[in-house]
This record gives sequence, structure tokens and C-alpha cells, in this order.
Amino acid sequence: MRQHLPNIYNRAHLFVSCPEFIAGRLSGEWTTCLPNQGYTRIIWDTKTLEMLRLDIEKFPRFVGVGEIVGYIHDHAAREFGLPNGLPVVMGGPDFIASLLGTATVKPGRTCDKAGTSEGINLCSERDIGDEEALLVMPHIIPPYFNISGVISSSGIALSWFKSRFLPQEDFETIYARIASAEPGAEGLVFLPYLAGERSPHWDPNARAVFLGLGLNHDLSTMARAVLEGTAFAIREVLDVMESRGATVHDMRATGTPSLSPIWNQIKADITGKQLMVSSFPEPELAGCLAIGRFALGEESTLAEAAEKVFMPAEIFEPRKETESMYCELYEVYLDSYRRLADLFPTISVLQRNNGVQRGRFGTGF
Repeated sequence: MRQHLPNIYNRAHLFVSCPEFIAGRLSGEWTTCLPNQGYTRIIWDTKTLEMLRLDIEKFPRFVGVGEIVGYIHDHAAREFGLPNGLPVVMGGPDFIASLLGTATVKPGRTCDKAGTSEGINLCSERDIGDEEALLVMPHIIPPYFNISGVISSSGIALSWFKSRFLPQEDFETIYARIASAEPGAEGLVFLPYLAGERSPHWDPNARAVFLGLGLNHDLSTMARAVLEGTAFAIREVLDVMESRGATVHDMRATGTPSLSPIWNQIKADITGKQLMVSSFPEPELAGCLAIGRFALGEESTLAEAAEKVFMPAEIFEPRKETESMYCELYEVYLDSYRRLADLFPTISVLQRNNGVQRGRFGTGF
């Protein structure tokens, strides 16, 4: 912006994110959220600003999650209808709220933040170091680390399938179809790379594949294969985490896909991990509640506050009867990417040359 849009850059008083903008409008205090000191390398520090020749005064001071930024001033009270003098607390990014709202605050606990894509965040007592397949950052709860991986197509994969093959059916009907299909989808394996893939491959050329499709497969079986494919992708991320020395005890699911019992059971069966769903339908808001209680002194630590707001409504245990079958299909899933990886760039080039546009297929997540 400084180079290409200097007029806008020069007129800008401050640079802040959306939550910081709201906090500033409410309190008149302008700040930058810093969840942990280790986050300066992905937000900003003085050295980086100087290197980029950016004006330091345009970047407000750091405050931590759960700090009181200020108090609602007269103008904000009139404009928004809020009590004058109410504390304004720094809440932080949405994934921080998810970690707290699911009580992912002890080593081995994993937040499965599902939606269009899927974020897997593991609380670990070990720093597994720089890892190309994953992102390792300090956890919001010291002295732990947050190990994360992101799957590009999760909820959007089912949304795409619905829009292309079952546009007249609602999601509940499709879930019923999936529940009626046999686990393992009669040997049909789906690679969910509809928008390339991030963790652990970081391959923008990867493409989705139905492997093993035959005359015996119907739409219900194909839909089940889609959900199983997203669960195989989660298992691959968890396996990479554990292969680097981290430990995964359980998963705590959030997002619209977590409202589907059949999807939750598939995830538990394929990953071999217990999966919990919160009794409160919006764990991110529960995380904000934990932050607020900590800020007001009602809890002594963020970890204690998180434990108070998370109560599992349902717990899905991996079933022994599907374990062997899913392990075999998982190996096919892994081998499929390895064998196709060299072919994906060629397909990608052909699609670009033929004017194929990649975009959102349908809605729903």
C-alpha cells in the first residue's frame, strides 16, 4: 500500500484488524492484539516495520487476550446503546476463542474447527520445531504450544456434492442417506482436494478424486465417501503431528459440520480418537465468555475459565468394528496422493489452459 497506494497509506491514521477496530470505536483506545509474545513474527515487530519502511506510529501498542483495553465512552454509549463505562476486553482471533471455548488448554487436547475448511489445533507440551507441513506457535496458555494444520476442503466438499448431485435435498436428508450407507463406502475412496490442499501437502495443484468408483456405487455411497475423505485428511494431519513427537488424546469439534452426528462418528472411527461436541452450540462465543470472566477477575487464569465454559453434550468413541477396515482404506488414501502427486500439475495446467475457473460450488457452510 505504501508503494502502490501512497495516498491511502498517508491518509491512514492507524492499521488495525476488525476486532481491534471495534474495540477502538467503543473505548477510544487503539491497540493491537498479541495473544503471546511469540506471535510478533506473524503480526509485526519494530524491526519488521523498519525493514519495510512503515511508520511505527501507525501500528498501535500490543495488548494481550483478556486485557481490558478501556471503557465504553459517551459517544459509543449513545451510538450503540451500551452502558457508559462498561469494560472493553481484548478477545483475540476466532481460533483463540475456539481453543478456549472447547477447553483445548491441556496437552493432548485438539480443537477441530470445521466449516468450509477445517482447522486442527493441538495443545502440546512439546515444541516440535519448524515443520513444513504444520504451523507451530506458542499456545494462548503458557508454557504450551499450538500445533496446527488446515484442510482446504471440508464442509465445502459436502456442499459441492449436494449442489452438483443432490440439489433438491436438504443436508439432513443427505446425512440420512450417508447413515444408511455402509462404513467404508463399499471401497470408494475420495480425495477431498477440490481447492488444492494445505496441510500437510501444501499443494495448490492437487485435485479431488473418486477412486474405485463402480456400477455398484450410488449417490448415498458417494456422499459417505466424501465425508470419509475429509476424515482421512484429518487423520493424516494428526498422524504428522504424532510422528513428530506430539501426543493427541481427543478432539473437540466446533462449526456447522459438528452438528451432524454421522459426520462426528465417521471422524472418531477414522482417526481413532474420541470426539466431543460442546453442549453450547457456539464454542467461539463460549471462549469469549471465558475471556470476559478472566478479565473481570471471576477466574484466576484463562485455562480455569475455559474449563468452566466447556461441557460436552455428546461424546463419540471410535468403534472397534470399523478400525481394521478404515486402516486399510486410509493406506489407500495416502498411497493415492503419493501416486497422483506428479500428475496433478499436468491436470492443473490443462484446466487453466482450457479456461477452467476454480470457485465456490454451492453454499451451506
